[in-house]
Amino acid sequence: MSPRHPDVTAFIARQGRFQAELTALRALLLQTELVETLKWRQPCYTHNGGNVVMIYALKDTVAMGFLKGVLLPDPEGNLRAPGANSQSSRWIGVEGVADIAARRDILLAYINAAIAVADAGLKVAFPQKDALVYPNEWLNSH
Repeated sequence: MSPRHPDVTAFIARQGRFQAELTALRALLLQTELVETLKWRQPCYTHNGGNVVMIYALKDTVAMGFLKGVLLPDPEGNLRAPGANSQSSRWIGVEGVADIAARRDILLAYINAAIAVADAGLKVAFPQKDALVYPNEWLNSH
């Protein structure tokens, strides 16, 4: 079991509405070899120095986000892109402590798959962006 980071403890204590859900997700994550820290003002779980999983409270739910989620197996389609332009990250929402308990094995499978992706050193292949078009004024000035 990984040690608890005091900044994450303080973060969860300030969450009010979703404290129980964040605490339950944290307990799952701390059962693994991931290291807990706080990054971007959110609980982040790392492996060998790389960011793997984050937990966060959204407006109506709590989610566990996988930074390289697009590389995870997802045969049941549980993982969602956080936005239309998200190329790497995927998240799974939970609807309460009972939901976390009921889906414990599924959530741990995603966490362990994310650790395996990190161990394998897999990288997300981002598509090339369209070539930028510069105004003539920029192209002809030196």
